Amino acid sequence: MYEKRQDNTTYPTKKGIALDLEKWLNLHCWLQDTVNETIEAYDDPVIDADMMIHLGSFYYVSLKQGYPVVNIRRWFLPENEDEIKPQRTCITLTFKQWGKLKDAMIVLQDMFGSEMDKVTFRELSDDHQNQMGMVECKKCNPYGTFI
Repeated sequence: MYEKRQDNTTYPTKKGIALDLEKWLNLHCWLQDTVNETIEAYDDPVIDADMMIHLGSFYYVSLKQGYPVVNIRRWFLPENEDEIKPQRTCITLTFKQWGKLKDAMIVLQDMFGSEMDKVTFRELSDDHQNQMGMVECKKCNPYGTFI
């Protein structure tokens, strides 16, 4: 979320989230279809429409039955606890807003241009080609192996 200063410049507030290019591309390239399929199945009483997908660094995109919104939120591990909790700051999108975000993803892909080619997904890096490499990754698991 952004607010305007008196001189008409904008600045980010603490009310929203910011995704780095890797997380953004992860959402755009790999996870968008899963979110779309979950939204399509949302009204089907036979299908469980709950979903929580890790974007990296404890950022998750999620849907929960009974709440027709897409949440993109960072989670954290409270001190002396072993279960992650959601942070208050997030972006919550209605299904219609999610559709508009998907349209914007195409425009942003053109804007990012060659910057997108420089992104290496951690999941495809050499150190993630086995379980220990992924588990020991400080970006994927900043709180260590608590699970």
